[in-house]
Amino acid sequence: TMQTNTPSTMEPFQVNIINQTNQDFYVLPQDSPSVTLASGRLDISKCQEVPRMERKHLQFPTAAGSARLATEDFTEEIVIKWSTTPEGKQLYDYDFSSKVGNVVDLDANDPRHQDHLALVISPNEPIVAPKGLVSEDGFELRPDWSGIGVKLKKRWKVTHPRHHNDPQWLATQPKSFFYIRDGVLAHQIEQGGALKRAINLRFATVEIESPRILRIADEKWQCRVFISEASDSEQRWVEAIKQYSDVQFRFGSFAPIRRQINTKFFIDAKDYFEALILAFKNAKSRILVGDWYLSPALTLTKELSDEENEANRVDNLLKAAAERGVLVYIIIWHCIPESGVKTHYTLKKMNKLHPNVYCISHPFLSPQFFSHHQKFAVVDDQIAFTGGIDLGFSRYDNGLYLINDENSQIFRGREYQNLVYHAEANGKRKDEVDDRHRYPRLPWHDVACQVDGAAARDLALNFIHKWNWAMVTTPHRPKGKLFILPHVVQDESPVVALCNKNAYPAGKVQVIRSGCHWSFGLGQTETSIYFAYIHAIESARHFIYIENQYFLSSITSPIPKNRILEAIYNRLRTAIINREIFRLIVVMPIWPSGKLEQSVTMFILKYTHRSIARGGESLFEKLHAEFPDVNLDDYISFNGLRNYGMISNHPMTEMIYVHAKVLIVDDRVAIIGSANLNDRSMLGTRDSEIAIYYQQGEENYMDSVMAGKPFRVSPMVRDLRVQLWFNYLCIHIDDIDLISDPVSDATYHGLWRKYASNNDRIYQTVFERTPDHVRTSHEAKNLKEPLLMGAGNLHLLNELKGFLIPYPMDQLIDDPKSNPTIKGWERPFQSIAL
Repeated sequence: TMQTNTPSTMEPFQVNIINQTNQDFYVLPQDSPSVTLASGRLDISKCQEVPRMERKHLQFPTAAGSARLATEDFTEEIVIKWSTTPEGKQLYDYDFSSKVGNVVDLDANDPRHQDHLALVISPNEPIVAPKGLVSEDGFELRPDWSGIGVKLKKRWKVTHPRHHNDPQWLATQPKSFFYIRDGVLAHQIEQGGALKRAINLRFATVEIESPRILRIADEKWQCRVFISEASDSEQRWVEAIKQYSDVQFRFGSFAPIRRQINTKFFIDAKDYFEALILAFKNAKSRILVGDWYLSPALTLTKELSDEENEANRVDNLLKAAAERGVLVYIIIWHCIPESGVKTHYTLKKMNKLHPNVYCISHPFLSPQFFSHHQKFAVVDDQIAFTGGIDLGFSRYDNGLYLINDENSQIFRGREYQNLVYHAEANGKRKDEVDDRHRYPRLPWHDVACQVDGAAARDLALNFIHKWNWAMVTTPHRPKGKLFILPHVVQDESPVVALCNKNAYPAGKVQVIRSGCHWSFGLGQTETSIYFAYIHAIESARHFIYIENQYFLSSITSPIPKNRILEAIYNRLRTAIINREIFRLIVVMPIWPSGKLEQSVTMFILKYTHRSIARGGESLFEKLHAEFPDVNLDDYISFNGLRNYGMISNHPMTEMIYVHAKVLIVDDRVAIIGSANLNDRSMLGTRDSEIAIYYQQGEENYMDSVMAGKPFRVSPMVRDLRVQLWFNYLCIHIDDIDLISDPVSDATYHGLWRKYASNNDRIYQTVFERTPDHVRTSHEAKNLKEPLLMGAGNLHLLNELKGFLIPYPMDQLIDDPKSNPTIKGWERPFQSIAL
């Protein structure tokens, strides 16, 4: 972090604040804290005011210095650093943050950073050496003695160090050009030519080995030596590189908080896919897609004409964009060959579409059991989409959560699937996977979002980090090594206006992720999603709402390793001690995909119940031990979703598979992304993940109610929760007041818990042998095939209200494999399943 070295008596200076809320900023005195802002209000009498200004150049009172500024309520702050060249030109940079003082980040795409402390980067000619091969900052790349890259089959001739300062020797060597854009160091053999290499500078270390010699390395193995033609320039390069390698944003993320971001959310894949179609069809420069699972033959619309549906297939949409001159880059997880994801099938299909389409998979060999789990798309580096939805079969749903489609009106061929019976099944769309006259479809619930502006560029940068790392670590790359860089965004793409219709304005968005060396080539593991979850939970005032595919965490147990449950436990404990009205509400699948009696499914359920209510160290048990007289149902509600339908004239039921990865706190904060609540997603060293942390400034809040008292909330976050609950509880939109206060007894007990309990009673009456409440794996194996056929009292189905049911706390309670006291059974699965 940057220490304030500006005298406390400095004169006020003008600050160019772009895209900021209408707030005054103040210069903090020299002895104020520089890392974490203290609680309370700022004593303005000890500070110098910095008034709001129009766009002007900064005017500083001294030749060089730095200052930290903050709003009066400590909700925003800005760090500024400046210097003056010998010619009298002022160079400066600054960055905004929230609650944490950050060092400055340099963004070559940001107009604020065209002149900055280390380098001068022109948006039209982003080459550090614009004057040619012998310019001041021309560098020659000399590899380290151990070589470069994963394969060390080739070694480079090592020159004697005495040559490095020999002008005649340097003049005979081939020159390379280097420049930095958004933290990526680009290497070109010829000015304006193809990229030879692109290096992510995040967590890189840089040092001056000797005059004119720089060494850049990460903590693993990658190391490069640079030799400067010009003397006395190595220090400028060190300063430039450290602007990126040393930066630490909130939660340890690679991306800062972005403001004035237009944002949308999508509940289930129908609306999400329609937004992608609009973006893909109007792309002008490039499309970036990252997915765990991608089906080329997936149609993103289901209910249009056959011709329109075919035009909206994933492969056809991207091919049409490529034919318009758009570059399409796709990176998917390199799954084991035995998996139904069929990585090689996708690679073959996509790379045959058009020369402008490039599809690669990663990682090639190791690690085999951890994956690229991110799901996102970026169009023209200006509109981006992310969440839990893959562009794969079985992901589509429209909020009706149908379990039947015997006439193939919506779910045709391979799109009618049930992952209870088998894993993903990629391939030709026309092939049938499940007998739709015998087995129910597995309904699919998910959530995604859309962002624009700088947040979209951050998602693009995440893709670029992943892509460039894959270029040097996997053999599955088309047309050799193809490195890419962030775009210099100059003109707004038409896709922005089209996609931003009905978007929520003025959002504060931070892109967060899980990643490490194998997934991004990082020298340090990034776990910003994990820290964001902890922060949001600890700051909750009224309620925590979670939708997730998994709930695997611990309070004190060594396994699982993540401590999200500990943060939840501590917040609930505080609420009970202070007698607060506080709710934890979790919506999750009744069990993971796969047959209930399968070993991996049983293993995951074992630790799920160990997290919730069994084993001695669970959430319910720890709270009950300390507060035996407290009814924990007043504070905690775990839930699932279920639906029914008619198949071959027989009533059948199936759970709705909750695949969403959403955290909502107080209707003010939302985390939406791909990360599951488990070690695989949260630890950073396992699956790679992506998400956004969404807030709005208080000036954009709307009036609402919490626990019967006035409370101001974020319109987007509140609408997201309300629309989810509308569907779950079968409430008409005109009755929004029934669920506007999520923690009141009328809503929590009178609707949420009551509807869930009644629905469960009806399902257990009509369908006598559902897997929800089976107590042993032997019972699960003996369930009828096909499962879940109605037995009687069918008239009771008319009394169902929505889809909500309680999570079955008694599920497999008598089965030895689900008993956490049994040792020695789980070790092979601990790292890959949790």
